[in-house]
Amino acid sequence: MVKEKIEKKIRKRKLFLKLCFLLIFLVLFLSVILKSDYFLINNIVVKNNKFIKREEIIALCEAKNQNIFLADKNKMIDKIENNPYVESVNIKKKLPSTIIIDVKEKKVKGIIKFENTFINLDGEGNMIQTINQFPDGSIPLIEGITVKQYVPNQNIAANNTVLQKALKEVLTICDFTECKNTFCSVNLSNPYKIILTTKDGVIINIGDWSNFDYKLSYAFSILKDSTVKGSKGYIEILPEGTAVFRSN
Repeated sequence: MVKEKIEKKIRKRKLFLKLCFLLIFLVLFLSVILKSDYFLINNIVVKNNKFIKREEIIALCEAKNQNIFLADKNKMIDKIENNPYVESVNIKKKLPSTIIIDVKEKKVKGIIKFENTFINLDGEGNMIQTINQFPDGSIPLIEGITVKQYVPNQNIAANNTVLQKALKEVLTICDFTECKNTFCSVNLSNPYKIILTTKDGVIINIGDWSNFDYKLSYAFSILKDSTVKGSKGYIEILPEGTAVFRSN
């Protein structure tokens, strides 16, 4: 019995010593890693950025010369997403000193006049950035909504849920390839009477935003009709799915 107790104490002591050595080793190992310049981030790869400059993303994330083990990916993502052009960010660490930032940028779906400039809009109708020059016409100018202040990521139809729904549907115009460079403006002063204006001066009343994709494709097919093409006039899309064209 006495011998067994002694052996048990010896085993416990050996185990304790092993754990102490392991703990000391881990502490020393971590201190070397955290203090070593070998693991300082010195290479930042930025992918899929089109509108935002690489240097701007690097500056936003503030990762340069941070220890790669201590660098907080969530904090870096939050900082980069402060840029209004950014929709989402994914960051990967690659030992010993590289991080890869994969940026998903918002797609510009429309613009709106603001004072002496314009504001880019995303697919929800949120403000992205002010621009001084009118775009090439591939995205529509939103009319009938007044912007009193430029606030990045704020919806231009804030506090008006009906208008927001109509705006979101209208901004899908950019998703139809055949509609690019066709419509120059969309008037949303009355969301139940949405007015599209083509570059050729044809005015189209499509009613409310319901079945917008159908109404849009219907309007486009009318515009391609030989009796309408090249003419200026007024098209009204009726609720029952028919259309009326009146030339000027």
